[in-house]
Amino acid sequence: MEIDNLQSSPFTETPQGFATIETYSIVFGRSNEPEFGIVIGRLGEIDDSEATRFIANLPNDTTLLADMTQTECVNTQGSVRQQDHKKFLPA
Repeated sequence: MEIDNLQSSPFTETPQGFATIETYSIVFGRSNEPEFGIVIGRLGEIDDSEATRFIANLPNDTTLLADMTQTECVNTQGSVRQQDHKKFLPA
């Protein structure tokens, strides 16, 4: 089976509600401190192949971002919401 033949997951630009982190990245600045984070997640349970995917920013919290570099957060559950046209997934 070719990857091009696989059905893609639904995606939303306006996620809201219970969510699970599928993958994430923490970006560091020149001062070697975490500056921001990005999450790719699913609304609902991660093993639900019908669950809608989303991309969101993490809160601008250097402690949270630093903690996420020390602890594996894939499969972490939380909630995603819109605020000032940005999406956040609070841990």
